Amino acid sequence: MSTKVEFESIREKMAEQKRELARVGKQLFQEACAHIFQQHLEVSAIAWEQYTPYFNDGEACTFGVNDPTFYGFGEPPENHSRGYGGNELEGHYELYDTWGTWNNKLGPKPASYDTAREFAQMLKENEDVMEALFGDHVRVVVTRQGVAVQDYEHD
Repeated sequence: MSTKVEFESIREKMAEQKRELARVGKQLFQEACAHIFQQHLEVSAIAWEQYTPYFNDGEACTFGVNDPTFYGFGEPPENHSRGYGGNELEGHYELYDTWGTWNNKLGPKPASYDTAREFAQMLKENEDVMEALFGDHVRVVVTRQGVAVQDYEHD
Protein backbone atom coordinates (compact mmCIF):
# COMPACT_ATOMS: atom_id res chain seq x y z
CA MET A 1 0.00 0.00 0.00
CA SER A 2 1.39 3.39 -0.96
CA THR A 3 1.85 6.24 1.48
CA LYS A 4 -0.63 8.33 -0.50
CA VAL A 5 -3.34 5.66 -0.15
CA GLU A 6 -2.59 5.25 3.56
CA PHE A 7 -2.99 9.00 4.15
CA GLU A 8 -6.26 8.99 2.19
CA SER A 9 -7.49 6.16 4.40
CA ILE A 10 -6.53 8.09 7.54
CA ARG A 11 -8.33 11.22 6.27
CA GLU A 12 -11.47 9.18 5.55
CA LYS A 13 -11.41 7.64 9.03
CA MET A 14 -10.87 11.05 10.64
CA ALA A 15 -13.80 12.53 8.71
CA GLU A 16 -16.00 9.60 9.75
CA GLN A 17 -15.03 10.02 13.41
CA LYS A 18 -15.65 13.78 13.21
CA ARG A 19 -19.16 13.18 11.83
CA GLU A 20 -19.92 10.70 14.61
CA LEU A 21 -18.61 13.03 17.32
CA ALA A 22 -20.68 15.90 15.89
CA ARG A 23 -23.78 13.65 15.94
CA VAL A 24 -23.21 12.75 19.60
CA GLY A 25 -22.41 16.36 20.51
CA LYS A 26 -25.60 17.56 18.81
CA GLN A 27 -27.64 14.98 20.70
CA LEU A 28 -26.13 16.01 24.06
CA PHE A 29 -26.72 19.68 23.25
CA GLN A 30 -30.36 19.03 22.34
CA GLU A 31 -30.88 17.11 25.58
CA ALA A 32 -29.41 19.96 27.65
CA CYS A 33 -31.69 22.50 25.94
CA ALA A 34 -34.78 20.28 26.25
CA HIS A 35 -34.08 19.97 29.99
CA ILE A 36 -33.95 23.76 30.38
CA PHE A 37 -37.21 24.27 28.47
CA GLN A 38 -38.97 21.48 30.42
CA GLN A 39 -37.80 22.66 33.83
CA HIS A 40 -38.21 26.42 33.26
CA LEU A 41 -41.43 27.21 31.41
CA GLU A 42 -40.73 30.97 31.44
CA VAL A 43 -37.72 30.48 29.13
CA SER A 44 -38.73 30.70 25.47
CA ALA A 45 -35.33 31.10 23.79
CA ILE A 46 -31.58 31.15 24.38
CA ALA A 47 -29.24 33.04 22.05
CA TRP A 48 -25.54 33.80 21.80
CA GLU A 49 -22.88 34.78 19.31
CA GLN A 50 -19.76 32.76 18.60
CA TYR A 51 -16.86 33.80 16.43
CA THR A 52 -13.15 34.31 15.99
CA PRO A 53 -12.36 38.02 16.40
CA TYR A 54 -10.63 39.76 13.51
CA PHE A 55 -8.31 41.67 15.84
CA ASN A 56 -7.13 41.01 19.41
CA ASP A 57 -4.70 43.85 20.20
CA GLY A 58 -1.68 41.95 18.90
CA GLU A 59 -2.61 38.64 20.57
CA ALA A 60 -3.65 35.52 18.70
CA CYS A 61 -7.28 35.59 17.54
CA THR A 62 -9.02 32.51 18.88
CA PHE A 63 -12.59 31.28 18.55
CA GLY A 64 -14.91 31.95 21.46
CA VAL A 65 -18.53 31.66 22.56
CA ASN A 66 -20.18 34.74 24.07
CA ASP A 67 -22.36 34.52 27.17
CA PRO A 68 -25.91 33.49 26.26
CA THR A 69 -29.00 35.62 26.80
CA PHE A 70 -32.21 33.98 27.99
CA TYR A 71 -35.59 35.17 26.71
CA GLY A 72 -39.25 34.97 27.73
CA PHE A 73 -42.39 34.71 25.58
CA GLY A 74 -44.04 37.76 23.99
CA GLU A 75 -43.96 41.21 25.55
CA PRO A 76 -42.23 41.96 28.86
CA PRO A 77 -44.27 42.59 32.00
CA GLU A 78 -45.01 46.26 32.68
CA ASN A 79 -42.33 46.62 35.39
CA HIS A 80 -39.69 44.72 33.39
CA SER A 81 -36.37 46.62 33.26
CA ARG A 82 -34.09 44.21 31.37
CA GLY A 83 -32.79 44.56 27.86
CA TYR A 84 -29.75 46.62 27.04
CA GLY A 85 -30.27 46.77 23.30
CA GLY A 86 -28.49 44.78 20.63
CA ASN A 87 -29.85 41.45 21.88
CA GLU A 88 -33.40 41.81 20.60
CA LEU A 89 -35.21 38.68 19.46
CA GLU A 90 -38.51 39.14 17.69
CA GLY A 91 -41.47 37.75 19.65
CA HIS A 92 -39.43 37.41 22.85
CA TYR A 93 -38.14 39.69 25.59
CA GLU A 94 -34.86 39.49 27.47
CA LEU A 95 -35.21 37.74 30.83
CA TYR A 96 -31.52 38.10 31.67
CA ASP A 97 -28.05 37.56 30.32
CA THR A 98 -25.49 35.32 32.00
CA TRP A 99 -22.64 37.80 32.05
CA GLY A 100 -21.60 38.69 35.60
CA THR A 101 -23.76 37.94 38.61
CA TRP A 102 -27.42 38.56 39.41
CA ASN A 103 -28.22 42.18 40.22
CA ASN A 104 -30.62 42.18 43.20
CA LYS A 105 -31.91 45.60 42.13
CA LEU A 106 -33.74 43.72 39.39
CA GLY A 107 -35.74 41.79 41.96
CA PRO A 108 -35.49 38.23 43.19
CA LYS A 109 -33.25 35.92 41.21
CA PRO A 110 -35.37 33.69 38.91
CA ALA A 111 -35.28 29.95 39.57
CA SER A 112 -33.88 29.41 36.08
CA TYR A 113 -30.89 31.74 36.58
CA ASP A 114 -28.58 29.14 38.17
CA THR A 115 -29.44 26.70 35.39
CA ALA A 116 -28.67 29.45 32.86
CA ARG A 117 -25.25 30.05 34.43
CA GLU A 118 -24.51 26.31 34.27
CA PHE A 119 -25.54 26.30 30.60
CA ALA A 120 -23.24 29.27 29.91
CA GLN A 121 -20.37 27.43 31.61
CA MET A 122 -21.09 24.33 29.49
CA LEU A 123 -20.83 26.45 26.32
CA LYS A 124 -17.52 27.97 27.45
CA GLU A 125 -16.04 24.59 28.39
CA ASN A 126 -17.03 23.15 25.01
CA GLU A 127 -16.21 25.96 22.59
CA ASP A 128 -14.56 23.55 20.17
CA VAL A 129 -17.72 21.43 20.09
CA MET A 130 -19.92 24.52 19.61
CA GLU A 131 -17.75 25.58 16.69
CA ALA A 132 -18.03 22.12 15.13
CA LEU A 133 -21.81 22.09 15.62
CA PHE A 134 -22.72 25.63 14.56
CA GLY A 135 -19.72 27.20 12.85
CA ASP A 136 -17.80 30.47 13.15
CA HIS A 137 -19.12 34.06 12.88
CA VAL A 138 -22.69 33.06 13.76
CA ARG A 139 -25.53 33.84 16.16
CA VAL A 140 -27.19 30.72 17.53
CA VAL A 141 -30.84 30.94 18.60
CA VAL A 142 -32.36 27.98 20.42
CA THR A 143 -36.12 27.84 20.90
CA ARG A 144 -38.53 25.09 21.85
CA GLN A 145 -38.98 24.46 18.11
CA GLY A 146 -35.30 23.97 17.33
CA VAL A 147 -32.04 25.73 16.55
CA ALA A 148 -31.46 28.52 14.05
CA VAL A 149 -27.96 29.59 13.02
CA GLN A 150 -27.60 33.08 11.53
CA ASP A 151 -24.57 34.81 10.04
CA TYR A 152 -23.17 37.32 12.53
CA GLU A 153 -21.32 40.53 11.66
CA HIS A 154 -18.86 41.77 14.28
CA ASP A 155 -15.76 43.93 14.62
